[in-house]
Amino acid sequence: MAELASLVGKPEKCIMPMFGPPNFFYATDSDALRTYNYAPVWYFPTAKFQVHCQNGIVTYIEEFDD
Repeated sequence: MAELASLVGKPEKCIMPMFGPPNFFYATDSDALRTYNYAPVWYFPTAKFQVHCQNGIVTYIEEFDD
């Protein structure tokens, strides 16, 4: 998951070239907070990670989120 760690602090536009389209995407009404939800192993639903962004910058990564 070194790719994930290297994303923090980078522009949001770096996410999809690295991981492709997310399985789910969430955004606030103001669009300032955005979350890309990836679940790469379909048969193991808790094996997922989320990339959280604020104002176009990756702020943190959340692994194994339920």
